[in-house]
Amino acid sequence: MLAETQEKQKYGKVLDEMAKSLDLTENQFKEAEDRYKAVGEYLSRDGSSLASFNPSIEPQGSFLYGTMVRPILDDGHYDIDLICILENLPLTDTQKDLKKKVGKELKTGRYEHLLDEEGQRCWTLNYAEGTKFHMDILPSTPDQFRRTIYEGRVDESYYNYALRMTDKESESYESSNRMDWPKTNPKGYSKWFKDQMRPQYDKLIKEAALQLNASVEDVPHWKVKTPLQRAIQILKRHRDIMFGGDDEKPISIILTTLAAKAYRGESNVFDALKTILGGMEHYIEEEFNGYNRIKVVKNPVNPEENFADKWEHNPTLKDNFYLWLAKAKTDLIEVFDLGTIYSAKSQLETSMGKSLVENAYSKIGVPTLSQPRKARNLPVATHKQAPKWPVVKTHSVSVIGRYNENGTWKYISEGTVIPKGCSLMFAANTSVTGNFEVFWQIVNTGYEAQMAKCLRGQILHSKTAGRGGLKQKEATAYKGTHWIECFIVQGGVCVARSGEFIVEIG
Repeated sequence: MLAETQEKQKYGKVLDEMAKSLDLTENQFKEAEDRYKAVGEYLSRDGSSLASFNPSIEPQGSFLYGTMVRPILDDGHYDIDLICILENLPLTDTQKDLKKKVGKELKTGRYEHLLDEEGQRCWTLNYAEGTKFHMDILPSTPDQFRRTIYEGRVDESYYNYALRMTDKESESYESSNRMDWPKTNPKGYSKWFKDQMRPQYDKLIKEAALQLNASVEDVPHWKVKTPLQRAIQILKRHRDIMFGGDDEKPISIILTTLAAKAYRGESNVFDALKTILGGMEHYIEEEFNGYNRIKVVKNPVNPEENFADKWEHNPTLKDNFYLWLAKAKTDLIEVFDLGTIYSAKSQLETSMGKSLVENAYSKIGVPTLSQPRKARNLPVATHKQAPKWPVVKTHSVSVIGRYNENGTWKYISEGTVIPKGCSLMFAANTSVTGNFEVFWQIVNTGYEAQMAKCLRGQILHSKTAGRGGLKQKEATAYKGTHWIECFIVQGGVCVARSGEFIVEIG
């Protein structure tokens, strides 16, 4: 029993170290804070066209909740979500007017050279130097109807921060009737989220204050991470490894909300993960929408909002969530429950990333006993097309593969042999930003493909451009060693190339 407890403690430390490695560094946190505070000061400066509206810039999303994770690729970009709040807007202003007010001020001075094209909801600032941040700034204004809408349904300490925001695709984009504008409440959600972990958070922040010889109020929020926050970081990285650049992966707000609802105040990451993964699906509700029963993940600070509203019209989103949940239970909990900390390492490397896992094992002093991977000799493929652009690899791209066998999706890892007749899905992650093109090369080899005259090897443009092209569907048809490779092209130059992702069909 003592040995089992010690093994569990070691595994818990591995998980905790993995989560710590997903954090931004202290310098990166400070850099991000300095930059968004500078934007707020600029927008509210004397002479600003927004000064009369008392503009403020506040963080939202994972940066605010303490669940942000580093990009998978070392040279990847960090997305920081911000909200710009303007007060006392003229009653005649539309969403479009609000959006233009913020954009105009960003375009006329210090931030003009950083400003990207206007997005659906936000204005984006791209920082290339130092830490590579994208800062998405969402224009908003206080919700004057919040008491009428939320009183008796949501705690006042949450709904007091309710806002109305801009969205070019909303039907009310050019309407001045603020009752019809889209709602948001990042600060209220953050307070709710902290309340779900309150005992652990209060304990840890007091400990941090003692260590820093400071008051609790002076402790930076990023200095304290509860088991809930660490668990969510691990779940987000597991999802990102599993789905790559697939835009149909489970969204972070659903993972975060369900995890926070399922959390029961556990004091360590392993127990928190076990409770969360065992309880998440119990907080997915069902409602009748007048036509059929739909899945609902309610926004805890706005019961009118269903975070899973897209599941009804795109069932793949729902299927991918349950697929991910089952896989996370297997990869993060059962991998230890059915083995040891040593036997868990290989599967953790596949599901969480090799360097992340090796670093965590090394930090807690557990020998990994891993051997360097041997180079793979691929079959000769003279029919394979050479890249048609100059290749200057200034960025990274990696590929993840899954296959569907008898209705169950499984990962493709080194040594996996896939039967014929299976569906394949490949997804790529890339550090390239801005406008780019995606190309895929599928190379078939072997007797069966040769006899069927299907020795594919062309480099083909993805069906959709940009990030939407980072997915490729295939099927297994011929025995042999095959491979797929992803190319990212920008300005006529191949700036990222994944290398061969091998698929063995037997």
